[in-house]
Amino acid sequence: ESAQPFPRLIAASNCQLDGMTLSGKFRQDFFYYISLLNFKLPPLRKRREDILPLALLFYDRFSGTGLCQAGREVFAQDLGRRLQSYAWPGNVRELQNVIRRLALVTPLLPEVSWGERLERVWAETKSAGEEGPEYFPFPAPLKARVEIRA
Repeated sequence: ESAQPFPRLIAASNCQLDGMTLSGKFRQDFFYYISLLNFKLPPLRKRREDILPLALLFYDRFSGTGLCQAGREVFAQDLGRRLQSYAWPGNVRELQNVIRRLALVTPLLPEVSWGERLERVWAETKSAGEEGPEYFPFPAPLKARVEIRA
């Protein structure tokens, strides 16, 4: 006997869907289909205690190797306060993207502290599209094989 698939739908919205349903801007049948379990999750800036565990989770996911326990402690010590003091207007997606960039540049900057890497990631993010210094220099052998276009 074959098992029947059990489809699950997880949805998130920054709109009040129940109000939109009443005003006819959102389909009522679909609202009831997805409204099996509702909960409100405050923005990341109101859940500062979640920032560091999420950052470590994202780093482990994006780096491919993760961090040993000592590496996790250094990461937390160097970045904990910086990450928790930022307002995160882009919420969890912004944190995820910053940590993804951090995981990408770490192999290129092994001698640089976590704090300096984070500052470079934020500087690179803020200056995207603008002319500025080369924040993440490619290692020489790689740079010779990669064409960088302006």
